[in-house]
Amino acid sequence: MRARTAAIAASAAAMLLLAGCSAGPSAYCETLQEQPAGNYVFNPYIGWGSGPAEVDSRLAAMDAVGEPPSELADAWATWHAHLTAISDAETAGEAPAELISASSSGEAAEAGTALSDHYVDACL
Repeated sequence: MRARTAAIAASAAAMLLLAGCSAGPSAYCETLQEQPAGNYVFNPYIGWGSGPAEVDSRLAAMDAVGEPPSELADAWATWHAHLTAISDAETAGEAPAELISASSSGEAAEAGTALSDHYVDACL
């Protein structure tokens, strides 16, 4: 009886340990790495002319993560909004040159760089 109780307790402890890990950076990293755009989602977007599909794959990778690590929340929201604006412009057939240049300087660029640095440090 004691052996069975000990086995159940050990099993429960292992399950709690695994559950705790799945909510951390490893789940964030694994989710991004499973996405087609996961390794370049935070790079500056320079793909005007390719249509919205490429930027939409980046948005899909971010959406697959769901909620990012808390320390990335502001940069995440800024970068997501930036990519959404580019997607909307490309879908409308507009040339989002100003938005694309914002990928290289300003608030969007800072957010993308912060997210990229975090991804490299935490996941690669």
